[in-house]
Amino acid sequence: MLTKLHKKEEHADNAFLEFSTSTQNKLSPILLAIKAIILLLKKYVNDIIRTINTSKNVMCYGGLPNIVASIFTDYDENIKNGAELALGPLKEISLTLEGLKDAIESLGEGYPTLLNQFKPYVDNAIFHPGQYQFVHQ
Repeated sequence: MLTKLHKKEEHADNAFLEFSTSTQNKLSPILLAIKAIILLLKKYVNDIIRTINTSKNVMCYGGLPNIVASIFTDYDENIKNGAELALGPLKEISLTLEGLKDAIESLGEGYPTLLNQFKPYVDNAIFHPGQYQFVHQ
């Protein structure tokens, strides 16, 4: 009886190791590609933010006519308000992309731990076929 239990554990460990290695080898390049895309998008968004800020400064302080117009009108305030309206969603997109990048990195680093937490469920699914309603136990 002990030998059967030992073989069952050995089989489960081998199946789990094969599953872990296989999925990690397939998932790693996908996560790297997603992270690269996110980093490129973040760079583009940050470039747009920088361009808007530069344009705002040039429009407000880039020449004597602009400075004079700012003194006598609300020209510079209109420019600054318009720039802030454009920057708000872009800054939010940048923060969202940063969060996605962190999540992808966290998934890549924590994947082995995640798999280990599912090991008992894999064992139950292998040795009790057809009883998937009890996998959570």
